[in-house]
Amino acid sequence: MNPSEEQIKRFWEYFGFKFVETASGKKIGKLFDADVIDSCVVAVYPDGYRDTEHPVIDLNNLFKYAVPKLTIEDDWVWEMLQEWFYNAMRNSNYRKDSVKSALALFWAINKVIEDATK
Repeated sequence: MNPSEEQIKRFWEYFGFKFVETASGKKIGKLFDADVIDSCVVAVYPDGYRDTEHPVIDLNNLFKYAVPKLTIEDDWVWEMLQEWFYNAMRNSNYRKDSVKSALALFWAINKVIEDATK
């Protein structure tokens, strides 16, 4: 199952990303003789880099931004996450499809986040 944009946004915010609405400066039309300026949401990465989109959900971004910042106080949760991911990667469907692997890891991390923020 693919996450919604709101779920993705909450996920990345947990790991230090900020999402700021800003005017892009691009005119998209006129309304009552006034220029209509397009606005967009800018993703501000933890290192200050800005982009017009959040990081894609892929294994590179998950291991770069999410996994190292997981704060798991209970060893069993960390072991469960590792075991789950190992078993998922052994499954031929996940091993051959990095998109499915990334989504599987996303949902596992998301579950840890939800449990930690209850």
